[in-house]
Amino acid sequence: MAAILAAASIAALLAHARPGATVVLPPGDYGPETIRGMSFSPALTVDARGLRSKNITFRDVTGLHVRGGKWGNAMGETWAGHTWAVAITCQRCHDVTFDAATVTGPPLDAPGRDFAGYGLSFIDSDRVAVTNSTFTGFKMGVGFTRTGDFVATGNDFGFMTSDGIDVGQGWRGRIEDNVFHDTHIIEKEHPDGIQMWSRLDTPPTSDIVIRHNKVTGATQGISAFDEPGGYDRIVIEDNDVEVGYADGISLVKARDSVIRNNHVATTKGARYRASFMIRPDDGAIKHCGNVADPGAGSGGWSDAHCPKR
Repeated sequence: MAAILAAASIAALLAHARPGATVVLPPGDYGPETIRGMSFSPALTVDARGLRSKNITFRDVTGLHVRGGKWGNAMGETWAGHTWAVAITCQRCHDVTFDAATVTGPPLDAPGRDFAGYGLSFIDSDRVAVTNSTFTGFKMGVGFTRTGDFVATGNDFGFMTSDGIDVGQGWRGRIEDNVFHDTHIIEKEHPDGIQMWSRLDTPPTSDIVIRHNKVTGATQGISAFDEPGGYDRIVIEDNDVEVGYADGISLVKARDSVIRNNHVATTKGARYRASFMIRPDDGAIKHCGNVADPGAGSGGWSDAHCPKR
């Protein structure tokens, strides 16, 4: 049976919770707030459907499954002028998930939209997930930084000024059945539906499956460019990309990786045809079954059918 508790903060509520229980947050406004140093085994379920929040940070938290809630970010002043914070930060989180959340950034006409902040940022974490959630109006929707064993499925990303999902140094992840649409470029952004990168201070980004996602609008599609260290065992398959930039799907310096059965099309009126970036010298990338439609005055492209698996 769920326990409905009353407290001034999320941290105060969780301090009284028992592992394995379900805690219902009372409806109301929460944050800015940092919840730190909590561990639940078995995991605690938090029913946050009545929550309205600004700038919530989870730090050193283990075993927390959050359902619902309206999460936002507040604006502050910095040397750069107006800038916006992160709606949800999860740093050194383990077995922490968010499901059916509504995460909303600043309005499209708000000051400082070029610093629109982030929706949900996982940092130095593992066994984390975001599912069936909506992200609207941020610079970046969801970020996985130095994070492993992560999942992003069934989410909707709209009106980002830049990227939907970023994987900056990530391992053993699944990005599946997400939708990216209506990118809202302010000035000189180079947005991507999904972007990955590696750095030399950690192992290469590896063992990532990107499958059944749909990317549309004034953006690049799925991008993993020429990064130090490259990538290992990346699978990009069965995605549908219709975008206004040339790089529909890109994977560079990847080993033991595959790009297969993806469809790329060019947005009407785009200057360049959207297609695939697969370099001839990247022999460790297998590709088959991919199609790029004609567009922007250029012909289409396709490669061989994939063998049966």
